[in-house]
Amino acid sequence: MFCGLLSSHADIAPRYAGTLTGLTNAFATIPGFAGPALTGHLTEGNQTIWAWRIVFLICVFIYGISTQLYT
Repeated sequence: MFCGLLSSHADIAPRYAGTLTGLTNAFATIPGFAGPALTGHLTEGNQTIWAWRIVFLICVFIYGISTQLYT
């Protein structure tokens, strides 16, 4: 994984590979704290199937959008 990830920054813009790596890693950490916070907010005191369905539908939406942007 790291061979492809780190070399793509160097392939895209060799002079700015460090800056690009920092920016993409900064954006990549957002789901790490936003996902659990959003899930906790949606399911706090509401541990029903419908609440969890909303959480998973949000994930499906995000994956679908990112797939369309990638392809």
